[in-house]
Amino acid sequence: VFLQKSSLDIGISPIKDLKTNITEGLLQQVLLPFLSKGVCQMYYGILHVFNKFPAKVQLFLRICKSFCTFALIFDMMNMTYPQTIDYLYASQPAFHIIGAAAYKPGLDNTYRLMAHLGNPHEQLRAVHVAGTNGKGSTSHLIASALQAQGYRVGLFTSPHLVDFRERIRISGEMIPEDKVVEFVADNRAFLDELRPSFFETTMAMAFWYFADQQVDIAVIEV
Repeated sequence: VFLQKSSLDIGISPIKDLKTNITEGLLQQVLLPFLSKGVCQMYYGILHVFNKFPAKVQLFLRICKSFCTFALIFDMMNMTYPQTIDYLYASQPAFHIIGAAAYKPGLDNTYRLMAHLGNPHEQLRAVHVAGTNGKGSTSHLIASALQAQGYRVGLFTSPHLVDFRERIRISGEMIPEDKVVEFVADNRAFLDELRPSFFETTMAMAFWYFADQQVDIAVIEV
C-alpha cells in the first residue's frame, strides 16, 4: 500500500507501478501469510519444551517469533476475512492443530480478555452447557427451543465443520464476516500481547458479538 501510494505521488511510470502492485500482491497474499502461519505453528508447537533447547536454538526460535510478529502485523494492514481466519490460526495455538501444547490452564487469560472488552459476559443471560459428549447437540436443542418461543438467541459452539462462523450464531444466523474482521482488527494489539488460545479468542468474540447485538439469552457450550 505504501509503495503504491509513493509511486503515484512521485509520478513513477505505470510499468513500475504495475511491478509494485504485483510484488506487493505476492508478498501480502502468498508469501507472508504462508510463512507466518508455518513459523507460528512451529514456534507454539514447541513452547512446552523451549527451555530444554541450547541457547543458540532458543535465539533462533526468538528470531522466528520476531519474524512471525512482523509478518502478521504487515498482513493485518488490509486484511480480508480469509486472511483474518489465517491470522487466528497462525498467531494463536489451536488444540486441533498442535495438540496439548495449545492448552492453557487457568482463567487468567479469560479474565484479562473480558476486562479488555468491557466484560461483555456480564451483560448476558446465559445457559452454560459443559461436559464430555453431547454438548453440541444439547446446545442446539436448547437454542432452538428458546428461539421457537420468540427469544433472540446467541449460540456459541465448537468446533466448526466448514466455516469458522458456524461457531457463533444469533437465531441461526452466523456472525457476519465483517464482524469477525472488526473484532480481530480492533483487538489485534492486545491479542498479540496476551497470546490467548484459539478457543479463548473465539469465546471472547462470541461474548462481544452477543452483547453488541443485545441477544435475549446466550447458549454457551464449552
